[in-house]
Amino acid sequence: MKINEALRIENKSAVAFVGAGGKTTAMFNLAREFDFPSIVTTTTKLGLEQITLGDKHINLNGDLPDGSDFGDEKVTVVTDRMNANRTRWQGLDDMQISRLRNVAGVLSRALLIEADGAKTLPLKAPGEDEPIIPDFVDQVIVVAGLGAVGNFLDEGNVFRPALYSELSGQDRSQPVSLESIARMLINPMGGLKGIPENAKRTVILNHADLVPLNDSELAMFRNYLIKHYHEAYIGSLHEGWLLGLY
Repeated sequence: MKINEALRIENKSAVAFVGAGGKTTAMFNLAREFDFPSIVTTTTKLGLEQITLGDKHINLNGDLPDGSDFGDEKVTVVTDRMNANRTRWQGLDDMQISRLRNVAGVLSRALLIEADGAKTLPLKAPGEDEPIIPDFVDQVIVVAGLGAVGNFLDEGNVFRPALYSELSGQDRSQPVSLESIARMLINPMGGLKGIPENAKRTVILNHADLVPLNDSELAMFRNYLIKHYHEAYIGSLHEGWLLGLY
């Protein structure tokens, strides 16, 4: 099914995306599927090229968001000013993101928030100061890329490989395993880190088009995840489909 048919996100919802292996793709594909306008933003950083995925860009430049800045565009991207190197747009601070939440509610728009970074790698371990998930979010979507499976546990495949090894129990001398991904996703300092208590917890195993799973592998993920996440999906965010694990 399509991503939004699976996730059932409504207007006025606030959803944070964390993890690696398809967060940005998930956000913008979702925004395009909605039958209502949405706002995409970040509490960390967005690359220059990512801004072009929206229909309109609002640069707050240190100010608070104002509802009058928004038009009829389907996908509006909101950031703060550009960084000193002019390579990325900075994310919103606590006051800016809280005000944007109010603006999105008044305008009846979904608010999609990228809450950490992964350097475009398929897997990651969260750093000391991340993720930055606002307390008000209704849902947190944790993304993990299966494309790293069978590859070396190194900087070319995993963001912070030493920490990933520690949190998942994956020996760095061995290729990345499916079970290590499952263990990382349920670790309180891994996939579950920073999720507000009342937020719906959703996990997406991306790249199923590259790494198809058999029934026993699907059952392994189901057994690990079912006690920790309200819902779990496997699919291809690039191709725009998801299947529920439970």
